[in-house]
Amino acid sequence: MTPPGMQPPERPPSAALEWRWGLYDFGNSAYALLIGGVGFQLYFKEVAFRHRAGEADFWWGSVVAASILLSAALSPLVGVTADRRGARSRYLSRLTALAVLGTASLAAVRAESALAAVLAFLFANTLYNVALALYDSLLPFVAGPSRQGMVSGRGWALGFAGGIACLSLTHPFFTGAPAQSEGAYRTGFVLVAAFYGCFALPLLLFPPREEKAGEALAAQQGPVTQLVTSLKHWRAHRAAFRFILAYYFISEAILTSIYFTANYLSTTFSMTASTILGLTVLLQVVAIPATWLSGRLADAWSPRKTLAGSVVVWMVVVLLLATATAPWQLYAAAVLMGTVIGSTQAVGRACLARLAPPARSGEFFGLNSMSSKVAATLGPFLFGAVSTMTGSQRMAWLSLVPFLVIGLALLLTDRS
Repeated sequence: MTPPGMQPPERPPSAALEWRWGLYDFGNSAYALLIGGVGFQLYFKEVAFRHRAGEADFWWGSVVAASILLSAALSPLVGVTADRRGARSRYLSRLTALAVLGTASLAAVRAESALAAVLAFLFANTLYNVALALYDSLLPFVAGPSRQGMVSGRGWALGFAGGIACLSLTHPFFTGAPAQSEGAYRTGFVLVAAFYGCFALPLLLFPPREEKAGEALAAQQGPVTQLVTSLKHWRAHRAAFRFILAYYFISEAILTSIYFTANYLSTTFSMTASTILGLTVLLQVVAIPATWLSGRLADAWSPRKTLAGSVVVWMVVVLLLATATAPWQLYAAAVLMGTVIGSTQAVGRACLARLAPPARSGEFFGLNSMSSKVAATLGPFLFGAVSTMTGSQRMAWLSLVPFLVIGLALLLTDRS
């Protein structure tokens, strides 16, 4: 699906660099799983909003949406600046340090401190997402086009393994009900921050050799002007922008599922934190080989077709969650979600690495982050609003289906 002349030059494989890059995924996925995915999501509702439970869904959806919007605005600007200076790794180091500190600051949130919970998560989640876009933009400098699917897939697989490893270390702190285990949860948040920082260090200390954007362009245009110019001349990189548009819609379902599944299982099915963590581990175990294999499939077959297949599976997952009435259906949904939750994002990352000009990878990955995250603000907000207005989280799940249909249609009609 890559037009001639747009692939970055093939560079000799460096196993050490590829593994250092993957270890960052190993570390930062602990945040995605135990902060946004399970631990702090439950703590937010049951501790910070203890006496305002009816508002918790709305405020969780709103702060998720706000953090995504902020990171969407910042990611392309940071990416353009990093491209010009050939300093993606240096910027990533600073952002990662702030994200780790933000994660640790969640431990300062106490019972019924709703405002503190909102502000602390807003800070941590915004920085985590801006750092993630810059991390992704390093892929063209870590592996050549023929290996990007495999390296990206392995990175996501290592991320799931990292999530399980961190969960194993912090499991005693997250097994009880948050309302009865406040101190344990707060200790767990600090341990997640430490895990994230430790495994990010190898890449940050020994980064890849990068390529700068053109000096003439840097001298003539400011970051905002350059972004506007890129959007005006989108046809020059038509395939990349079409992919970004498709991923705009696909991200709705993925991010909303991540942010609301634990809440849904707790509220609609009265699942305990321990049971939810068990389902999460099942999902992660399935995701490790599935994501690794999806990257190899994308390299050997077609990134676009591999991505389209994962979107179809997402549709099945959403419909199954919306209509589930028995425990086995929830376990089936967890297994299916495990096959695509990493595969979709790993293959998508490899697709854009092939399509984006390498010297402007920070800009294009920043634009993709902005696009998908602007769209994803609607998903969590819509889920929370539909759940609140109808009193049914099942109806909220169904609101995600149209986004998947549109994203799939854009992928299937791409003939580039």
